[in-house]
Amino acid sequence: MVSFAKSDMLAACANYGTLLKVPAGVDGVRCMTALASNESSLGANCGPRPEPFYQHSKQPEQVALNAQYGEIAWSSHGPWQMMFENFTPETQQAIANGTVQLSDYATEFVRFFNMYVITVRHAATLDQIGEVWNLGHIGPDPAYTQKLETAYSAA
Repeated sequence: MVSFAKSDMLAACANYGTLLKVPAGVDGVRCMTALASNESSLGANCGPRPEPFYQHSKQPEQVALNAQYGEIAWSSHGPWQMMFENFTPETQQAIANGTVQLSDYATEFVRFFNMYVITVRHAATLDQIGEVWNLGHIGPDPAYTQKLETAYSAA
């Protein structure tokens, strides 16, 4: 199981959170910290966590990743619990080799968050960010968004 010290996580969020393209009224550092709190208890429990849906996927890209990497391909990884398929090939290889660093996870989080959560799904509030991060789309997810709001307030 991968884990990172809370102090290192807070430093990473302070450094990389400023790069998030968050909607008006949402602070990027606090958002990144809150998502890490929800997903990994702020770096204490970074997985990998197998996700059976991805194991049985019929999507050609996922099938190929599963064949190449096995269980790590159908697992979520890191402090923000990103699915393996959402990492760049270089980071996928670092995960597979066991050489991935916190900075790799943070860089990948910023890239994917800005591209998917903001650009593709158009999340416009903290709750919508949480819904997209947890569900993949904007839709009701009260348990997750309440936990996210609490973590955001504490960040």
